[in-house]
Amino acid sequence: ASFPKSVFLLGSTAEQAAASINITNTSNQNLVLHFTSGQEFDISLLNSNNQVLNTWSSRIRFVQGNHDVTIAPGQSKSFGASLGLQYVSGTPLASGTYTLRVEMKAASYALGNNPAIAGILKADSSIFVDRL
Repeated sequence: ASFPKSVFLLGSTAEQAAASINITNTSNQNLVLHFTSGQEFDISLLNSNNQVLNTWSSRIRFVQGNHDVTIAPGQSKSFGASLGLQYVSGTPLASGTYTLRVEMKAASYALGNNPAIAGILKADSSIFVDRL
């Protein structure tokens, strides 16, 4: 996972925090990620009590339908975006430490002709927010 920045100074406009997951297929078979909607990942902002304050997906409508993403042997694919450092309502954050989480939304992963497996793939990073 990639979290390029961990300290944010917030002024009058909301800062954006980037997060991504990079999946590399190191096998000699295709890796197929199966999704049950158009949403392939999400980014969440959590407080110290693990309560979700904002999500990247909160303002996006996704196509409701299955689709697959195939990653060929030796290839990589990155999934990620930026999330505003504010509550979902738009209220600014107070100074403090928060968690930024990026999570894949694949229903299953299959390697070649092997049976698909389900599992959660996510990564967390602590970030510090201060006000100017």
